[in-house]
Amino acid sequence: MATQRYSGSNQYSWRPAQQQTTLLADRPATKPARWWKRHRLAAHTATQPAVLEELSQDRRSGIRLLVAANLACPKSAFEILSHDLYVGVRRAVANNPACPLDILQQTAQDRDPRTASSAAANRSRQLWWADTE
Repeated sequence: MATQRYSGSNQYSWRPAQQQTTLLADRPATKPARWWKRHRLAAHTATQPAVLEELSQDRRSGIRLLVAANLACPKSAFEILSHDLYVGVRRAVANNPACPLDILQQTAQDRDPRTASSAAANRSRQLWWADTE
């Protein structure tokens, strides 16, 4: 009986280019993407808004924090993340320069004083830039 030797290449170690961009979209609902794939998608500014919105409801607070700090984060995700239980996520929303003004006004009334002051400072920065343009 002939035995197969390990050649060092694994047929499952690579993905075609079209599969790399759809890590979350094509997966079955019962099998979530691994945390490090979600981490990379949450931090990347080229991630689609629908994927960022899905990641804003992730069970890991680190993933939600990366979505809140992402400059490409959509308004719907900001609305979800501004009411997060984890204060670090709310602070990332308050410090994000891409956060809409109405969300910053809500975050400026946060129960955490550092989050509220960050949101107020970010809001005044955005208002100052709007006046100078």
